[in-house]
Amino acid sequence: MFSFNQLFGTYWYGVCVSCHMDIIRIILSILLPPLGVFLQVGIGLQFWINILLTLFGYVPGIIHALYIILTRD
Repeated sequence: MFSFNQLFGTYWYGVCVSCHMDIIRIILSILLPPLGVFLQVGIGLQFWINILLTLFGYVPGIIHALYIILTRD
């Protein structure tokens, strides 16, 4: 099975596909921070840290989620 990037590259009809996914992850991180982290790194240490931060306070969860999304490839 081929992935989207293998078939079309990172640009499809002149549109940066990975840029759109980052925007979607950022919006989801503002609404539900653990979901954005899950989409970026899966279920791992950062996901569980984000759940704890979100339980302690909504804003720390958002900050951590945005940090994970914006610093990881």
